[in-house]
Amino acid sequence: MTAAAAPSFAGRRLAIPLSRVENGALWLIGFTGFIAFIEPSPNDLCVLLGMGVLFLTGLKLSRLTLLLAGLLFLYLLGAAISLVQVLDDSRTLTWTLVGIFLGLSAVFFASAMAENTEARLQALLHGLVTGALVASLIGILAYFRLMPGSDQFLLYERARSTFKDPNLFGPYLVLPALLLLQNVFARGAIRGFPAAAALVVILGALFLSFSRGAWGHFVVSAAIMTLLTFATTTSQKERWRIVGLSLAGLAVLGMMLVALLSIGSVEQLFEQRATLDQAYDEGRLGRFGRHILGFQLALDKPIGIGMLQFPKYFPEDPHNTYLNAFMSYGWLGGVVFPALVISTLFIGIQALRIATPWRPALICIFATFAACMGEAWIIDVDHWRHVYLLLGLIWGLGAASLHWRDATLPRQI
Repeated sequence: MTAAAAPSFAGRRLAIPLSRVENGALWLIGFTGFIAFIEPSPNDLCVLLGMGVLFLTGLKLSRLTLLLAGLLFLYLLGAAISLVQVLDDSRTLTWTLVGIFLGLSAVFFASAMAENTEARLQALLHGLVTGALVASLIGILAYFRLMPGSDQFLLYERARSTFKDPNLFGPYLVLPALLLLQNVFARGAIRGFPAAAALVVILGALFLSFSRGAWGHFVVSAAIMTLLTFATTTSQKERWRIVGLSLAGLAVLGMMLVALLSIGSVEQLFEQRATLDQAYDEGRLGRFGRHILGFQLALDKPIGIGMLQFPKYFPEDPHNTYLNAFMSYGWLGGVVFPALVISTLFIGIQALRIATPWRPALICIFATFAACMGEAWIIDVDHWRHVYLLLGLIWGLGAASLHWRDATLPRQI
């Protein structure tokens, strides 16, 4: 469709191409993702707005998107079945409805990538990085008491910024950090300096969240992203640049850590958080002991025990998304969730084999999702909004990549 023929919102003196409205809605969705301390959050409202805008333009459901929708339907069906036994707990219905909304958002993100893929993805991710930078600045300023009301953005002396928990704030920053790191790889140290400066801010905030899971999440994600970027580039010059900048980046990161640890309060909290023998991790009813006991309990509960009921059996929540799938979604959800994870990774790998314009961004998204699903073994991620964003983007970009490959293959004579 030509620019002249493109649909637009027109007035006497104003004509706005509809594609600009779509991209603006997606940018807003990405940007508002950092406002996560209230429910419903502004991001939820922006997702609904985006759904409305793109629905009017005709969202397309590819076969892959329909498969994603089918898997999510089965997963949420398990939640609905398990819900029946705990309807007397008023929190459970709200929890289930939020899960349904998040599932729909994943399908929406997948569908949004079906057309105008590169521009829509760029708008969404640009908004995401901008929002993450704002959240990071708030977290850093609050940690060092450099802004009014700093205590509202801290929890247990850890930076949580505009999130309810530092353990959610930290992982949220991983994808924006990878996108900035890859920008530096692509543009070099000089042209990529603005991205490098923003990356330092985001990594500083990630460190000050003092989330061990987020630290590991970033390290693993960055390693996967670097290896995939190195493997998929065809330029020897770019490969040497990646190696050189990786070594330089490690040196800068080391100096940044030394500078932060020179601050007494930071060093004290780091020593406390950096150990793997926290009191709540150890013992028969500690984090990992609960995992074993929880899976044993799941064997006797075909429809689960109901969402938010795990603390009635054990001292704390499961802190294991795979276990929580069995507990809150029954055997149906417990089987479907790992199937969803495995199929998403498979779709991502297949898409990464195709040299599309959006493959660099997909590498970052895939690396973040892969590491996040590893972190899911030690924390509950099934209601993290950015997890459903990652999920939808991988399936949507997977479908777009397959379409790109088919459209660019030489025609058989």
